[in-house]
Amino acid sequence: MQIRPPNAATEQLNRDLDSAGTVVRHVVIDPSPSSSSSPPDHADHRRAIILAVEAELSSWTSTTDEIPDVNYLKANAMTGTPITAREFLGPNWEARRGTLLLRGHTPCYLNSYFAGDDDERDANVVPLPPHESESAGAGYAYAFTEPPYRLNLSRPDIIRLFERTVHHFLPALTDPRTTLFRWPTEWSRYFDAGHEWWGSYAWTYGTSTGPIVAVFASSTD
Repeated sequence: MQIRPPNAATEQLNRDLDSAGTVVRHVVIDPSPSSSSSPPDHADHRRAIILAVEAELSSWTSTTDEIPDVNYLKANAMTGTPITAREFLGPNWEARRGTLLLRGHTPCYLNSYFAGDDDERDANVVPLPPHESESAGAGYAYAFTEPPYRLNLSRPDIIRLFERTVHHFLPALTDPRTTLFRWPTEWSRYFDAGHEWWGSYAWTYGTSTGPIVAVFASSTD
């Protein structure tokens, strides 16, 4: 099992995600040649998220010795929770219309939510189901669209970037045969920043024939 080197399209998308201010990371992991004939199992998904976080940590630079590490006793013993695509996306996804629920951008609607690119007016305000960012129910849509500092994109541009990212990294997300796991986040100091308030997230996505994609985030202000 090894991390797939990003191609030109992946590198460009990652640059666009960073430029927009997103904090979610997506890492593609190819299965070992010896296991490529069988679908990835729970152990493969666990190894994939560990590999992805290790790679993220190795890219960090610091002037101190406080480089986050991995607690391998916890990491190698952790159990992932199987989830559906709806649970993965979370309450910031409007399943009926198949679009994001996004905060308004105009001053009087900064704490109101709207479906997709609906006009920002009282009649279009959507009540967001309550959730705590640190809870299991926050979801990928929240982690993608609501980092500690607002994305520097318009609502239509956020939707386009989100759809582009899902199409690139998670193309079979809604296929019922796709495997999704949610993972604990107490096994690496990488996740400590998010534990302060915003949230720490770790998921894996896989199909029976493709790679595993590790999706994770941890940040604070």
